[in-house]
Amino acid sequence: MEELCEMTASLYRETGDFETLLQMFGIADKKKTYVKELSGGERQRLFIVLALIQNPELVFLDELTTGLDARARRDVWNILKKLKEQGLSILLTLHFMDEVEALCDEILILRKGNMVFYGTVDEAKEQSGMEHFEDAYLWFTEEATVTN
Repeated sequence: MEELCEMTASLYRETGDFETLLQMFGIADKKKTYVKELSGGERQRLFIVLALIQNPELVFLDELTTGLDARARRDVWNILKKLKEQGLSILLTLHFMDEVEALCDEILILRKGNMVFYGTVDEAKEQSGMEHFEDAYLWFTEEATVTN
């Protein structure tokens, strides 16, 4: 894992300290471990570290907490919130609506590849007439009949 981080860092002129990132994401003790020997959650956290090594202004993360247990998932949320406060822009693709509510300032909802909503979680609830965001999401995507 450490070699992969070093190799990834070598691809960029300026990088963040991957040792710090490994520590932040709770996998520093695994740096001598082969990637294939990591658990699914550890591997997922490593992928986030690899995306952040280049110290980007904008990062794209797809289903970032898939495979994480509840504690690791919350830890990742808290780290991303801190990074966001430090100026990192994060574009997430998510299917877990609680993550959307916890992490996103603005949201875009797609249905069959077409935009059906853009705004905030509260605006989505208001526009759909739904009390809960997951119900609003389902209303916009017409994936299910939702009752309030």
